[in-house]
Formats: sequence, structure tokens, C-alpha cells
Amino acid sequence: MNTGILLNSRFVGAAIIAAALFVAGVIVVSASSPLDIEFPIPELGNCAGKTECKAYCDDPDNEEACLAFA
Repeated sequence: MNTGILLNSRFVGAAIIAAALFVAGVIVVSASSPLDIEFPIPELGNCAGKTECKAYCDDPDNEEACLAFA
């Protein structure tokens, strides 16, 4: 058996899997766009709009909740 062919086929297989995971990640990230957010947001103190949520997240006491939501 030719070792070069075996290594080449493993590389191609790994590249295909890596590409599929990358594409899946892009799809998941694009699915959660800012336009998909529904207000009020209970995790952010029930803020009712973008400005109110920004004010909530500007408070250092709420940093952990905002990072978890993001």
C-alpha cells in the first residue's frame, strides 16, 4: 500500500470535515442576528428596547448577565 495515498486521503477527509464544521458555525452565527431579538428580554432585566438594554448593560453590575446573553 502506498503511504502517500493513505496520508493524502486522510488529509482530504479531515479537510472536508473541517470545512463542514466551519460552514455549520457560520450558519449558526448568522441565524442569531440582531433582527431576531424579541423584546422584552428577561435575561437583561426585561429591557424593552435596544436603548434600554444598552443602558442596562452599561451598568458594571450587569456585566455577567449581558455577556451570557451575548
